[in-house]
Amino acid sequence: MMKGKEKYKEIQDVYTFIFKHEKDTFMRVIADIFKIPHTLDGPRVKLITECVRTCTTLSMNDKANLDIFNGYIRTVPDLKLMEDIEPKLDEISQSNSVPIGPENNSPSEGFVYDFFVSHSHKDAEWVLSRLVADLESAFTENDVVLRGCIADRDFEPGKFIFKNIENSLRKSSKFLLVMTNHFVSSYWCQFETNQALLESIESRKDCIIPIYLEECNIPDKLRHITYADFTSDDDYIFEIMKLKRALLPE
Repeated sequence: MMKGKEKYKEIQDVYTFIFKHEKDTFMRVIADIFKIPHTLDGPRVKLITECVRTCTTLSMNDKANLDIFNGYIRTVPDLKLMEDIEPKLDEISQSNSVPIGPENNSPSEGFVYDFFVSHSHKDAEWVLSRLVADLESAFTENDVVLRGCIADRDFEPGKFIFKNIENSLRKSSKFLLVMTNHFVSSYWCQFETNQALLESIESRKDCIIPIYLEECNIPDKLRHITYADFTSDDDYIFEIMKLKRALLPE
C-alpha cells in the first residue's frame, strides 16, 4: 500500500478497486495489519486510516463489514507506533511473535534454501500468495527473510523432475508439506514426501514440518510429526510467526 501511495495520487481509487474485486483477501490483509500493529509507523498509520475510512464508505450496505471497519477506526488512536516501542522489539519477539534472525539472513550452513515446499498445484494460490510470500518477507527491519524453494520458480529447466526434487531437497534445510486432500491424492506430493523422509533419516535431523491446511487423511508415515495448523484463518498470523521461528537457520 505504501508503494501504491507513492505511485498513485488518488490512493482511494486503488483501495476501491481492490475492495470491489478482491474483498475477502483485502479484508484478511487489513485484519492482519491490526493483529501486528508494532509494524506500523506514523506514515503507515495515516495510510491504514485512509484505507479503513474508504472501506467504511464502501460498506454502508454491508452491516457486518461496516461494524468491522468502525471497530478499526475506534482502534486507530490507541495503536502504538513502531518508533514508540522499537527498543522493546527483542522482548516482543521472545514473547508473542516476530522471530529476529541472524543479521546476514542466510540459510543454515551447507544449504541454499531455508525450506522446500511440497504442495499440490491445486493449492498453489494459497502457497505462493500467502505462505511463501510471508515466509520470504520481513515483518520488521530486523526480521529475518527466509529463502524458500518451490517447483514452479526454482526447479532447473531441462532436468528430469525426479532429479530436480532430489537436488532441491538436498539443498534445503527444512521440508514443508502442505497437507490437503489434493496433496494426499497427488503422486508427485507422495514422491516428495517419501524423498523428504529418506533425507530426514539419512541426516538424522527433524527437518519435516507438515502444514495442515484443511481436514484430510494424514498419511500414517507423517502422523508422528507435529504439524503447523493453518486450518483457521483467524490464527494465521500466530501460526506463520511460529513457523518462521521453526525455520530460522540453526
